[in-house]
Amino acid sequence: MFTSPSFTISKMKWRLVVVVSCLLASCAAQKQQGSPKEITFQVRGNMLFLDLTVNNKKARFIIDTGASVSLVDYEQAEDYGFQYFKNRNVGKINGIGGVTDLRMVTKLKVAAFGCESKFIPFYGSNLKYLNDHLASQYTKVLGVLGSDFLARSGAVIDYQQRKLILTH
Repeated sequence: MFTSPSFTISKMKWRLVVVVSCLLASCAAQKQQGSPKEITFQVRGNMLFLDLTVNNKKARFIIDTGASVSLVDYEQAEDYGFQYFKNRNVGKINGIGGVTDLRMVTKLKVAAFGCESKFIPFYGSNLKYLNDHLASQYTKVLGVLGSDFLARSGAVIDYQQRKLILTH
């Protein structure tokens, strides 16, 4: 039987919608209604650092309101047990290290904000330049929490209390 390419793509999109919906529903079931989630961050210079758990291992992230997407360093994939598609670029991004490719990431489980299966869409990118820059003054990071996550989560950054508050 012949299957048209558009039918196959539609089927794939439908499956993706189902998987994402299940992940979001799982998180919503765990989350207490109406109670914002708070996590303390550290300030070093003008940078905000946040500790999260990725695949049951502590990982440091930067909160970057100027980053349009959330990223993880695919060079650290083996250390944290996630995978990325080496030959499947999904776009390019311009950041502190110049223009770099974005890659799809799988098997990335982030436990944060009182909800273990919180769906945070991360892209893989080479963050070597960022980490080289940070290593001399601060600490190595696994990733960047960008404005895509912050906006969707209703994030409030309380600089005085040093807390990231998620209202949704």
